[in-house]
Amino acid sequence: MIKEKFTNHSKRIWFNKPAQDWNEALPIGNGRIGGMVFGGIREERIALNEDSVWSGQPHENENLLTRRSLEQVRNLLFQRKHKEAHELAHETMRMPNNPNYGNYQPLGDLLLKFELPEGEPYDYERELNLNSAIATTSYQLGKTHFINRVFSSYPDQVLVVRLEQKGEQLSEYACTVRLDRGQSINVSFDDNDTLRMSGMCEYGGVTFEAQLRVVLEGGRIYPVDNGLRLEGFHTATIFVAAQTSYRERRPAIACKKDLLMAVNKGYEALKISHELDHMAFFGRVQLHLDEGEKENMPTDVRLEAVRHGANDPGLIALHFHFGRYLLIASSRPGTLPANLQGIWNESFAPPWFSDYTININLQMNYWLAETCNLTELTDPLFRFLESLCTEGKRTANERYGSNGIALGTRTNPWHTTTLRNYVNLLWHEGAAWLVSHMWEHYLFGGDLDFLRQRAYPLIKEAALFYLDFMVEHPHTGYLVSGPTTSPENLYLAPDGSTGSLDMSPAATIQIIDELFEQCLKAGSIVGEKEDFLKKVESAKAQLPPLRIGKKGQLMEWSEDYEEIEPGHRHMSHLYGLYPGTSIHASGKIDLREAARRTIELRLANGGGHTGWSCAWLICLFARLEDGNQAEVMIETLLRHSTQSNLFDVCPPFQIDGNFGASAGVAEMLLQSNYDELFLLPALPNSWAEGFVSGLRARGGFEVSISWENSSLVEAKIVASRDNECIIRSSQHFSSYGKLASVKQLAPNRVYAKMNTGDSIIIRAN
Repeated sequence: MIKEKFTNHSKRIWFNKPAQDWNEALPIGNGRIGGMVFGGIREERIALNEDSVWSGQPHENENLLTRRSLEQVRNLLFQRKHKEAHELAHETMRMPNNPNYGNYQPLGDLLLKFELPEGEPYDYERELNLNSAIATTSYQLGKTHFINRVFSSYPDQVLVVRLEQKGEQLSEYACTVRLDRGQSINVSFDDNDTLRMSGMCEYGGVTFEAQLRVVLEGGRIYPVDNGLRLEGFHTATIFVAAQTSYRERRPAIACKKDLLMAVNKGYEALKISHELDHMAFFGRVQLHLDEGEKENMPTDVRLEAVRHGANDPGLIALHFHFGRYLLIASSRPGTLPANLQGIWNESFAPPWFSDYTININLQMNYWLAETCNLTELTDPLFRFLESLCTEGKRTANERYGSNGIALGTRTNPWHTTTLRNYVNLLWHEGAAWLVSHMWEHYLFGGDLDFLRQRAYPLIKEAALFYLDFMVEHPHTGYLVSGPTTSPENLYLAPDGSTGSLDMSPAATIQIIDELFEQCLKAGSIVGEKEDFLKKVESAKAQLPPLRIGKKGQLMEWSEDYEEIEPGHRHMSHLYGLYPGTSIHASGKIDLREAARRTIELRLANGGGHTGWSCAWLICLFARLEDGNQAEVMIETLLRHSTQSNLFDVCPPFQIDGNFGASAGVAEMLLQSNYDELFLLPALPNSWAEGFVSGLRARGGFEVSISWENSSLVEAKIVASRDNECIIRSSQHFSSYGKLASVKQLAPNRVYAKMNTGDSIIIRAN
């Protein structure tokens, strides 16, 4: 393979100047404790987050009028009385915003003020090394080289700052360390080397505690006003622990324990365990595209060149790796799932509460987890979904008179499921969409215990809701669900009013159809009762078909309404193309072409204008096997929706676009739907040569691929469990099985039966 040609390429984001604001800082995280490192010279700021620092509290404000008016709103929609239906829904089906819902909030800031000799520093550099997950700031001042390193350790649950001098040691070198939050907090000292900050979020939110302890080599340390002063040291190590009442009854005691264990372990051992832990995830996947000499250019300079039309496949690869890095840093076993901003947020009133928006955004955060070999990082998502069940069942019963679970547009760590404020956010498909991730987890990993004990019970509960909630359409006889929406989009109704509510818009049909398919397959595996499965199968057969509209597009609603915003950011009615599979699985070429036409119309009217929407388009074009258009969307994302530190912007900063783009790149290189592995299904012409390894495929396979002149050279498929599959490529190839049983079906297609550990080599003819 041609892997050797690419082994020296770096994976770092770097700059030759400090960050001027939060959106230029570099993110570090251990899933729970996050930091944004500015890289200042005389004053450094590390903006701190802890994933459970939330205002608000659990609360119930269910609107019982919803259930009473449900049939009437449905009948008004069946009668095409849209204005009346929306007015009644507005009166009976929404709730005013409740401050107890809360916001995700910053923990505070770690502030360092350095006393340095006069003079202008030179050879300045700040970088985030994606391989080590360490942010480093270095510069020269006189004959002294200053190096500051920052990382957030998952094994030891502390954030660590290391200050070092190399070369000529400055005896007058000093630093003042403070913790601040900009709001009411308590700051205190433990002995001369430990600083504490505590407080409480409003509206009954969490109490929080942050503690830092400093260990010096040389010099001395003593308390000053709201901080610690360090003088005459050669090296200083700052250990930061943080806890909240969300998990700990006594956050202060938990912090003290974390600090003591970290200090006793020591900096070098902490750094080694941190790097080993991180690389155990990050090192699984490699992607190398042509970098040229551009890796020696600062990242912001490379990005600016792309904005002005330059082609930089290496930056695309770096962006892909950054998405993987961010999931490792924001979602670990034992943490909350990554929210709208991962774990990084500097605002006390962030956009959309920095919550869990589950009509696309939370799901997109985890699209890359399975394909990019980060399967363990889905655990926070699954545990969070399980924790929502009690409220989801209550919502299904009290609001809709149904069994099962129903989740709406957004939720939070308090497990709120109440519809908030706007009828055009009325939507029930959150649970059905989220459980598909559990089914996917099973398809990739084959864990039968997981399917039986965790996934199937939730899949069944989601299906139970629709079996109760759906009704027969009085004119067509199809089973329809509603009132619901095509997320956040609006249409022009025949009566001239603006509408959002519908009975089974296309997205709802596809989500329910795929949910029922998952329920049937999973149920048969775990031994579900035949009468229940027949009930699901019967309901699935009675769902409305997808239809094609007058413009050749896939109809978004039950009628071919005009859109209020033809370039809308959501493309929910393409769920069955990606992340779902039902459009392709239907075998209907006209539906695929209608999906493509839908995308064309969206783009012609300004669609893809948010970062996450653009990322979705990458994935959609990949499924359409259109690599060149997928690359256009990647370039659009980089040019219009990417900060200098490679954070995605909606705007403002929103992390789903980073995750969705990485998932899209993986989908361009490998697809594994329909019991088939498709090698390089959407390779752009400009990615002339490259190498990828470690991608995962459904069925339990790990895949490496190399290519030259935009054509397959070689691939290796390794089985992680006993299974069979079909492998295909757009090119003719020969196959060589090591222990595996292979059968050539066509010049570009082979059947393989493999046992655990078996491998197959594919070489282009």
